[in-house]
Amino acid sequence: MSGAVLLRSTVFALFQILTTPLFAAIALLTFPFDTLTRYRIISVWARWNIAAVRMICGIRYRVLGAGHIPREPCVILAKHQSAWETLAFQCIFPPQVWVVKRELLWVPFFGWGSRCCRRSLSTAPRARAHCGKRWNKAGTACGKDSRS
Repeated sequence: MSGAVLLRSTVFALFQILTTPLFAAIALLTFPFDTLTRYRIISVWARWNIAAVRMICGIRYRVLGAGHIPREPCVILAKHQSAWETLAFQCIFPPQVWVVKRELLWVPFFGWGSRCCRRSLSTAPRARAHCGKRWNKAGTACGKDSRS
């Protein structure tokens, strides 16, 4: 790893170390608001991180086919390659509901913010219970056990 990359990565990590506790406190103060307002306030953290990674690390992105993103509710399946797209999705897609592993709710800041936003939270067992047979059909169609 070159010295410039290490320096930029360190500066970005410091940015996150400074802004994450600030937004965690802000997230806690959003309880009186409705869920969509809380979601929009808390999502500012993701937008700041995407802007910071662009300015500090020089990482840019463009969305191909953005005109095909539906305005109505839909299911978006992502094969995550990094944590970056989890943040970028908040900038690209309209307000979302996530299906997450229950263990992620215990991750400091991320889990707390997710619990605070409730709109953006559904654990896999809750999603399976809600979807019933459709969940199993989707898992079978993908050729994988969807419960892992």
